[in-house]
Amino acid sequence: MEVLTLFLLCVAVLKVTSILQGIRWLTRGGRAYVNILQRNPPNCEADYYPAFDGSGGNVFPFGIKDYILREFIVRMRSGSLPSRLVSAFAWVFQATLYRYQRFAGLCGLYIIVAASLSARSVTLEGGNFQTHSLLLYALAAILLMCNSLLSIEAVFSYAILGGYATSFHMLSPLRDRWSGGSRILLELKVIMARVATTIYTGSVAAYVAYVLFQGLEGKALHQFDAVDACSWIAVFFQLVYWATTTFVTVGYGDICPANGWGQAVAFFIEIQAFAVFAIVFASVFQSKGVT
Repeated sequence: MEVLTLFLLCVAVLKVTSILQGIRWLTRGGRAYVNILQRNPPNCEADYYPAFDGSGGNVFPFGIKDYILREFIVRMRSGSLPSRLVSAFAWVFQATLYRYQRFAGLCGLYIIVAASLSARSVTLEGGNFQTHSLLLYALAAILLMCNSLLSIEAVFSYAILGGYATSFHMLSPLRDRWSGGSRILLELKVIMARVATTIYTGSVAAYVAYVLFQGLEGKALHQFDAVDACSWIAVFFQLVYWATTTFVTVGYGDICPANGWGQAVAFFIEIQAFAVFAIVFASVFQSKGVT
């Protein structure tokens, strides 16, 4: 289990690196990218690729999800059988491990089960699980931190590119069934995805902090029972409630951090709340022509 946790941790670190590289590219090549798109307005996703290449967007690892990996999958799909197998593997990687929302969703489920089983092992058999506990906590914290970085990326994208979902991620309101053909609704969908992912990853990180490090406390908090799977579910949904109240800065105090492990999770959630406000302001100002 530790090997799988290390693998997922490496993928999460790669994602952080990719986001930081994306922010760096926005500050250095974003204007050139906009100029290229203005001269050659895109009609489909492939039309964005030359603009990224021409503005320095092909630096590893930036763009793996957005266009380099997509281009690779299409190219390999039209080749021989080994090439098609490589294309299929790359597609699975892109669809599960590199698309952040799906990666966070899968990692969250794994973290909850792994943390619960680790606590159960100690309860039933005894032993020391400190190393794996730290790895699980690090993975959950990095997933939560990714949300803040993605929010910063979105703010830079709005300010420099004039959009995020369309300009940066090449999404089209005409092809997105949830946006109804509206660019505003498409951008709102991206913002709401940040909110939902923050609450989810914050709940997962809080679960690890509580179950493995006693990082949260409160009279309203359900007592965790390592040998009762129903207890795992009850505790998680209570921590969803706590993450939500923390995110909206209400903080009723019925559940609160008990030590540094819990305080770090609360800090990341609160930072993300302000980051979402920044996205909203950036998108509103951009819609009024303020750059």
